[in-house]
Amino acid sequence: HSSKSFLITPSLASSMYLMVMYFITGAYQEVYKMVDSCVSEDLTPEESQIFNQLEFLGNDNHPDAHACRLKLSAVTVGLGDNSAMKCPWSVFEELREYVKKYDYVSSACRLTTEEEKLLLKMCTPSFGYRLPTELINRDAYVS
Repeated sequence: HSSKSFLITPSLASSMYLMVMYFITGAYQEVYKMVDSCVSEDLTPEESQIFNQLEFLGNDNHPDAHACRLKLSAVTVGLGDNSAMKCPWSVFEELREYVKKYDYVSSACRLTTEEEKLLLKMCTPSFGYRLPTELINRDAYVS
């Protein structure tokens, strides 16, 4: 912008790149704010390459990092399993860690009740398998 007081990302690729850079530097609140603007049904090769960099950020165990990954999972779930934006982490594991660390997640990165319900539905266990107690309790709390 000409005032040099804020950043404008003119393309999806630039938005995704900025989001990845914010993730790398630990600016989770900025990542969380950008997630909604970094989603598309079709990705160019450049956008796909940037999105694939998120795979290497899966070992960040900060409470807000779990929230950001879950937010991205929630906004991309409607794109389907064959989408180029299929998140490379386990929603089940991320949600479990998010719930365990919930008290330490910053208010700016907390998921909405609707997002939590959606993510809990994505973690529905297969026959003969049961959700861990912390997820059962969280489901009861948000319902």
